[in-house]
Amino acid sequence: MAIADDIALYALGRWMHESHPTRIDELCLNKVQWKTKCDACEAACPEGVLLADDDIDWSACTNCNRCITACPTCALNESRAAFDALEVAMGESGGQAVFACERYEGPCDVRRTCIATLPWDLLAGVALSGGLVLKLQPCRECPDAELVEQVKETVRRLRAFLGKDVFERIVSMKSPERKSDAGARKRQAFMQVAHTARAEAEMVMGASDQVPSMSRYRAYLLDVLEHAEDAPKLNWEALVEDGDCRACGACVAMCPHHALSLRVGDGKGEPPEEGEALVYDAALCTQCGLCYLSCPEQTLGGWPRRAATREGAVIAFPIEVSYCEKCGRPFKPEAGEKRCTSCSRFRYL
Repeated sequence: MAIADDIALYALGRWMHESHPTRIDELCLNKVQWKTKCDACEAACPEGVLLADDDIDWSACTNCNRCITACPTCALNESRAAFDALEVAMGESGGQAVFACERYEGPCDVRRTCIATLPWDLLAGVALSGGLVLKLQPCRECPDAELVEQVKETVRRLRAFLGKDVFERIVSMKSPERKSDAGARKRQAFMQVAHTARAEAEMVMGASDQVPSMSRYRAYLLDVLEHAEDAPKLNWEALVEDGDCRACGACVAMCPHHALSLRVGDGKGEPPEEGEALVYDAALCTQCGLCYLSCPEQTLGGWPRRAATREGAVIAFPIEVSYCEKCGRPFKPEAGEKRCTSCSRFRYL
């Protein structure tokens, strides 16, 4: 349940009052692997904060949140206090929530340094929970071409995810007339459910040491979909597998978001009734690329769009494996072998 991840973020007391972004170390590429250093967050920071360091010095941080959208694994989150303020602003909006940058001079519900600092999954959750208005007029005169391109990419991703018809129905670039507060009531009802669940869980969890497996924004989007009565079909960007998977589990072990799992038998009894498969949940994936970089067979890649509901975001890629007669682990035989590669090395034992 996505709320559980947001609860974990909330219950970790060190994240409740900061005025700067925070990092989930367990999701950071530099913590998951050491072969290639990721500096996407540092490259995006206009103040030169060394965000890839073990102990980050936040003294120069202006809380612009540009590092958040730059992180490929969504390991960086804005502070709990900032997200609470965001939720309050959305809940008080009279229908569609209006988002704008600091250069926009008109009224709005949420004002950020730039629309590019708002992740697409957050905007998707806002749109699906009551409607979204993006004030993009200042982008036409913005001197930062890189940020303008990021805004365009965010809007493209949002449109692709929602689909053209849904996007045009719940996302607008024009200020709403606000004759109806149906959107605000819908959003307030959802947030009340989320806050109640969070408060009840905190009473049970206390000072939790649970590690979140996703960003606060993705948790928000999945919570919206979980409580939506009429969620539309959505276009998740999905991983593909070419059929050569040998069930080694390298990608499963490397995925920081637990978006991959192996459905195989234990080698001691019958195989799973549903059949052996590499199971992938597109709703948890951030396309960081660790899975295909870690695959020894280079069998994974790409993220073509997949039209699906929340439940349909889960894909089971069938795999053909045998079970080692010695250790029982699944493996892909090449010439009628009965033992996996590891056990074959010690065939006389």
